[in-house]
Amino acid sequence: MEFPFWKKLMIMGIWGKLVLYKYIAIWLISEGSCIITGMTYNGTDKSGCDTWDGCTNVKLWDFTKTTTFQGGIRSFNSNTNLWLGQYVYKRMKFLGNRYISQAAALMFLATWHGLHSGYYVCFMNEFIVMYFEKDVETFITRRLPKVKELLLESALRFLVRPLMKIYMDVMMGYCLVPFVFLSFWRYMEIYGSMYFFGYIFVFWMAFSCCTS
Repeated sequence: MEFPFWKKLMIMGIWGKLVLYKYIAIWLISEGSCIITGMTYNGTDKSGCDTWDGCTNVKLWDFTKTTTFQGGIRSFNSNTNLWLGQYVYKRMKFLGNRYISQAAALMFLATWHGLHSGYYVCFMNEFIVMYFEKDVETFITRRLPKVKELLLESALRFLVRPLMKIYMDVMMGYCLVPFVFLSFWRYMEIYGSMYFFGYIFVFWMAFSCCTS
């Protein structure tokens, strides 16, 4: 059964969410078990209340409400991200280029998962989309500050934020396809059925920002 393109996008966004919530559910159950044992005690907050977030691996509310790919990455698998930043990314500073350091850290993470090509393509996708977002944000902030203010601070934000949320969910699902299907021909078949829209969209937008 052939679906229209817009429906494929919606299915991909929903599918990506379901894939991630599988991991989130496991982490929350594990965290609950650790809380019961007292392992997660993390001192007190500014109000003097006890905190039990020592084993927190997902910032669920932040992950749910974020409208950017970067926000989703920061709030998901946070302990691994913290470890990766501390022991891999920072040790690559001698390279003198944050892009190379980030790519090396993600390459390490892909190798950690296994040797299937899907892992490497997934983390390559993450790298591309993260820096695409940064380039677009920098372009709008520097070149079109009034447009940014209009979109995020006026009544238009009630339309813009849902659209950004849809973008984030769809792109997250797009990036996860190789991670789940692993085999080159399996995930390429899916990407082909979607006309490789993710790569076309990202590179077109990034090229437009660089040449403007």
